[in-house]
Amino acid sequence: MLKPMEAAYLAGMIDGDGTISFKNIDSIEHQNSVITISSSDLKMLVYIQSMLNGSLSSKKITITGSITYLYSLEIKMNESVYGALKQIQKLLQSHIKIQEVERVLDQYKPESRAILPPNKTPRDMLVLKKAY
Repeated sequence: MLKPMEAAYLAGMIDGDGTISFKNIDSIEHQNSVITISSSDLKMLVYIQSMLNGSLSSKKITITGSITYLYSLEIKMNESVYGALKQIQKLLQSHIKIQEVERVLDQYKPESRAILPPNKTPRDMLVLKKAY
């Protein structure tokens, strides 16, 4: 859970520089929600990364003859990101971003994970697999 100040900061960043989209993983039927925030301020993106994880990338660009770097933070949807989006939803100001967040929250389905009891041998795992 985000602190109130972190939630407000994240809402402002998503409102201003964020994009919420769906990325195909295997096929059109299997998509993952992704939040992308781009900025030339690496420290700010690292701060957001510390809250929600994600992967950083950089691109070298030239603006009026001067070389600078543009950084992007890509955050894939998971349960903690879902909780953060629920928390910041009421803080967003942009109607488009509000609709994007609502769509992502409505369509998010956590991936089911197989949980095996501890200390099972491979033969026991095969029996468990057949039972499902």
